[in-house]
Amino acid sequence: MKGTRLQAISMGYKVEIGMSAPQTLRVHSRFRHALNLTAPGVGPLTLLGGESSDFPTGIRLALPDQWDWRREVDDGAPVVARAGLLVAAGWQVDLAGCPTWQPRTLCVPLRIAAVRRLSLLHDGIALRLRLHAMTHGAFGHVQLLPRWPASARAVTLAPGDDPLTLQHEVRDLIGYGAGLTPDGDDYLLGYLAALWPWRGDPVVGAHRFAVARAVERNLGRTTDLSGHFLRLAVQGHFSEPIEGLLRAFAGHVAEVAVRPLADALLRFGATSGADILAGMLHGIRALQRFAGMARMALPPANETGRTRVAHHALWPDVRQLQNTQESS
Repeated sequence: MKGTRLQAISMGYKVEIGMSAPQTLRVHSRFRHALNLTAPGVGPLTLLGGESSDFPTGIRLALPDQWDWRREVDDGAPVVARAGLLVAAGWQVDLAGCPTWQPRTLCVPLRIAAVRRLSLLHDGIALRLRLHAMTHGAFGHVQLLPRWPASARAVTLAPGDDPLTLQHEVRDLIGYGAGLTPDGDDYLLGYLAALWPWRGDPVVGAHRFAVARAVERNLGRTTDLSGHFLRLAVQGHFSEPIEGLLRAFAGHVAEVAVRPLADALLRFGATSGADILAGMLHGIRALQRFAGMARMALPPANETGRTRVAHHALWPDVRQLQNTQESS
């Protein structure tokens, strides 16, 4: 029985399952609008609702109103990929004519102008992160900003750390927290992402390489799904909102796009988006240090839990945050 036919809207550029020969996948995990499928020797494939962002190993679908994967399929159920279709009991996905989402390669030099831009963007994004966490209770097991929240674990990754220190820091982070993608993993993913556009800089590249190798050596400490996302991050493959933020960091996207991109990332899961964004902000602070901020007489990285921002047209929430901080 064919059942409900779901039309694919877009497909990530890393989707390879079933492209050359029929293949049987199994349901790994299911949420309302996200379904993770796996097959032996192949990384997970994620089916997403049309309102979701593009992802390298994801397929976005036009889902009917009230569709809920938790009701439509069971864990471990088979899904067959063949001839442009994903077929399961009661539903199938039509991949015919589906466009491929693929961002452009991004690699830029670390210059003073870029560091100035990152300084401004850092505090605006930190504002959004702090407000989101306080409004939605999006607090996990790691600190989202330096020393905030005080009850969570501080992340001590720093540009000057030697490889052995980085190895210990990464080992302690991977798998730390709860869920299919623990907080420490999400934070590391964001950190790796923020450094990616500047990997061509010898110092930044060497540091990122050391962190990436430490991540790869410790993937056995986390879940298979989170390990898949971290492997992609090591190789420079990220979701659409992260890619957009990286292009804004590099000056290839107008600043006006930063807030909606940050908000889109914050909608990932209960705390995953917040943890990833926190890791990206940590990466910006690392880049500021790499650039020798003290010698450039540029605004220093904000090292407090209180968010310091200018009254900028892109961040109209400044007064709301200040009122909240003053009353806390």
